[in-house]
Amino acid sequence: MTLSGGQLAPGGETVCGMAGFVSGQLTLREARDRVERHMVHDAIEASGGNMSKAAEVLGVSRPALYDLAKKYGLCRVKSRG
Repeated sequence: MTLSGGQLAPGGETVCGMAGFVSGQLTLREARDRVERHMVHDAIEASGGNMSKAAEVLGVSRPALYDLAKKYGLCRVKSRG
């Protein structure tokens, strides 16, 4: 892939690491979901699991972050007892 300015992305991937995006293998929704999932995962991991901090970094409310984490299977169910 050639980037603006004639630079090639390493491994033929786009700047955001989305191989196949330009060739039409992913829909816009699929690409957006992948990026969103990675960002949510990375923010939760970087905050040590502190959802308030992760939500602040992402610029979303804490309830919205919980919804996103659930959507992408990133929630951990705490056992009782």
